[in-house]
Amino acid sequence: TSTYFIKRLIGLPGDVITYKNKILTINGCPASQKLLGERIDQEGGKNVSVLLNEENLLGIKHLIYLQPDQSMDDFSVTVPPGNYFMMGDNRDYSYDSRYWGFVPEKDLIGKAFWIFFSWDGMHNMVRWHRIGSRIH
Repeated sequence: TSTYFIKRLIGLPGDVITYKNKILTINGCPASQKLLGERIDQEGGKNVSVLLNEENLLGIKHLIYLQPDQSMDDFSVTVPPGNYFMMGDNRDYSYDSRYWGFVPEKDLIGKAFWIFFSWDGMHNMVRWHRIGSRIH
């Protein structure tokens, strides 16, 4: 509770969240994905090849990273009352509700709209191109 996280809210109380073969499904509606290309991402201090996809999550399009060679545990959960399910956009390398569980409503602060600051820990430098970018 002493650290703030910015994650995508995926599931509301009562929603059934399923993740199978790297496809997210909410209440039986799969989030479609469109491959945009390959990118290099920094994970754990290393450069990793990822697939950049555009995911359509119930009408909201955003970018996600997937690692095709990274295995991921499939799951299906029902979000309990008073809680929420969060996921990071880097689907194979993100600490989120798959790691720390549901988020109680009392711990939600608000919606992020833009990037205030971005730090590249691998190169110890500011990522100026990201500052002020819109988050959707």
